[in-house]
Amino acid sequence: MSATKLILPVANGEEHKNPKSETSHSIACAGSQRIKLHCHRYTIMHTTSFNTRNRFRFHRGYFSATVILFITEVLIAVFVHDNFVRPYIGDVLVVILIYCAIRSFFDTPPIATAVGVLIFSFVVETLQYFRIVEILGWQESKLARVVIGTSFALEDLVAYMAGIIVVILVEKKIRKSTG
Repeated sequence: MSATKLILPVANGEEHKNPKSETSHSIACAGSQRIKLHCHRYTIMHTTSFNTRNRFRFHRGYFSATVILFITEVLIAVFVHDNFVRPYIGDVLVVILIYCAIRSFFDTPPIATAVGVLIFSFVVETLQYFRIVEILGWQESKLARVVIGTSFALEDLVAYMAGIIVVILVEKKIRKSTG
């Protein structure tokens, strides 16, 4: 939402009684941006409010990608028992899955979301280093062992970065093709 209004010159944050005065000051308010234009004796102020409450929205494309990636991850976990696809491709895909899940429901900036997902994945991997599943007493839970993981590997961090690079490249291509 934005609004433009003509205000009399102000001094020290209060309205000035002499409209012929050339001085004007403005205090920016939290959650808004003020742009002042001096026009002879008056100040034209344009205020733009940033609405942070309307970040929720459903995006069918990201949701479809989330479902496909989730099914792919489950199929890899259940049927693939090798030394490449399951540990590395699975880790590349999991950060893309998390990114798509977030963007399915929230209108967040792509780069900020990608960086947030990367930080989250690094935190989870670091918790694996400290054996968080055992600390929490969840070592008997297969779900906890699969979702959180039980072993730290630097290669996983590289796989997470590769997944985020894929996300950023795809987002750039999407933005370029849609104008």
